[in-house]
Amino acid sequence: MRDGAPIRIATWSPRGARASVIILPGATEFIELFGETIGELLARGNSVGIVDWRGQGLSQRPLKDWRKRHIDSFATYVADFREIVNGAFAKLPKPWLLLCQSMGGHIGLLILREKIASFAGAVLMAPMLGIITKPWPLPVARFLTSASCALGQSHSYILGGGPKSDFLPFERNPLTHDATRYSWTFELIGAEPRLDVGSPTFGWLGAAFRSMDALARGEAGRAIENPALVTLCSEDSVVENPAIEALAARLPRGRLARFAGARHAILLESDLVRAAFWKEYDAFVAELMRGV
Repeated sequence: MRDGAPIRIATWSPRGARASVIILPGATEFIELFGETIGELLARGNSVGIVDWRGQGLSQRPLKDWRKRHIDSFATYVADFREIVNGAFAKLPKPWLLLCQSMGGHIGLLILREKIASFAGAVLMAPMLGIITKPWPLPVARFLTSASCALGQSHSYILGGGPKSDFLPFERNPLTHDATRYSWTFELIGAEPRLDVGSPTFGWLGAAFRSMDALARGEAGRAIENPALVTLCSEDSVVENPAIEALAARLPRGRLARFAGARHAILLESDLVRAAFWKEYDAFVAELMRGV
């Protein structure tokens, strides 16, 4: 990148691909977690591009303690994507579609708002527009974060956080009901421990709060004119569903799809939930392609 930071990306470009899907992962996620999804997109005749965000996966970890998930500003993610989309991703055939998970959905909205590239549409899966901060009430979490950053502790783990993996045992995980798919996370980290990450820093959380506040303003959503399929998971305990509903209502060409019995990571969910997602996805893309 512009500052010398190495950022890891991957692309697949099968012969005869009719379009490209660019995947924007969520916080803590890495390229390999999307292996099954990438295969399904390739089978649909797409090229695929995906990135490990700065601070996770095998991209640069900004701090000496590489297990800390840290960023100075979400604008840094957007600036990294600008370089990538005008570099290696520029070779991917158009039209382009964004497929975004959680934090990736948040960054995807920033990218669409700034019109960094031309996208036919976007699928925003449980976009991170509000964070559930239990056991701390949200006002307390916000106060602790702003106070800690003001006191020079932006590089410190959030209260109660630490270097231990952010991926919980299956019995307590907030991402999926599917034990087999969830187990892939630990198999991949076992093969390459550097894929793992610990808790976020106060700096990361402060940057997230500032960016979510900006997106919550009405004009931010109305400025995004791209068609968007926004998904909401009924059992989500990671992000705030009311914020997702509000955003979908503000998008001029947004459509909300609700998925019963789904936790936060719909692409790691059970076959039944994933089948319902792909049905919505395929219908959305078919409608997009008729207008391209």
